[in-house]
Amino acid sequence: MIDYENVHGDGLEGCQDLGNTDHIVIFFTQNAKSLDMSVISNHGSAHLDMIEVPAGKQSADIHIGSYLGYLAGKNGKDCKVVIVSKDTDFDNVVKFWKKETGMAAIRQEQIKNEMKYFVLKRLIDHEITAYGFSANYLRAMRNLGMAMSFSPVT
Repeated sequence: MIDYENVHGDGLEGCQDLGNTDHIVIFFTQNAKSLDMSVISNHGSAHLDMIEVPAGKQSADIHIGSYLGYLAGKNGKDCKVVIVSKDTDFDNVVKFWKKETGMAAIRQEQIKNEMKYFVLKRLIDHEITAYGFSANYLRAMRNLGMAMSFSPVT
């Protein structure tokens, strides 16, 4: 989910690498000064939806948070969501739904970091399940994730 008025076209960087099982949902209001159609049109094989929400204070944020809850309720732990926004207020909402449903969710400033997070998370989950690695291993992997320039919300 893209908070377009917050990240503009920069937040879509990396979307050309997404596959046909990925979905991009861009939330915007009439206040969006411009939509960078060259970036939006190059969204790889991902499905693209654009949702115009009413203009107002925090309108896009409220709609994104609501949609996150909808996805969490519909898909639970099978849901993988990235909120692309510089707004750190999303972190608490993401943390809440992760705790309630076990969904994989993060907030970050660009799409391009999304694949790094989920690949790393998949590797960590596999290692825990298959090999029962210690908390020290998990801390080291989390630090590696932080060094890869994305912000996992725990």
